[in-house]
Parts: sequence; structure tokens; C-alpha cells
Amino acid sequence: MKDVFNCYSLAKKSVSENKKEYKMPEISEEIKILFTVMKSYRVANTIFMNNNTLKRNTVLQFTATLAGKMPDTDKNRMEKWLKVRFNSDKLKVVLE
Repeated sequence: MKDVFNCYSLAKKSVSENKKEYKMPEISEEIKILFTVMKSYRVANTIFMNNNTLKRNTVLQFTATLAGKMPDTDKNRMEKWLKVRFNSDKLKVVLE
């Protein structure tokens, strides 16, 4: 059991050491105007792990709670807009 905890603490250190300073743009006012069906959102760097290869991939994740159904055209437009706004090709959008 001790090795598992040591392995976890080493992985945690390497994640924090590789952390980049990134200033998130303020988008709340724009979202209110562009996507009125959105109730709330959160943005975070998320680490995805592949269990087969143990490869780690950090992705900017945008998760939104919707008040109703959002048409597919709006979803595509929002994803493209967010990628430009956050200057990130590795953006993952999750709608709840």
C-alpha cells in the first residue's frame, strides 16, 4: 500500500510542476447575450488519463448547465467561439 501512496504523491507533484499560468478571459457577459439558454458554466483544466497506456492529457474543459434544449447549430457555434475565445484547440465542451 505504501508504494501506491508514493506513486500518487509523485504524480501529483509532476502535475503541479507542469502547471502553466493561464489567465482565463471573462466571458460571462458575452455568454448571457449569445447563449441565453445557459444557466451556469465552469471552466477548468482537466487531466484525462488513458488506463491502457497511463498517458496523461490536460484539456481545458468547459461545462455548462442549460435551462432547456440547445439546437445543434448553436452548440457547434458555441464550441467554435469558445475555442477562439480561450485560444485552445484542446477544448472539451460538456453540456448538462
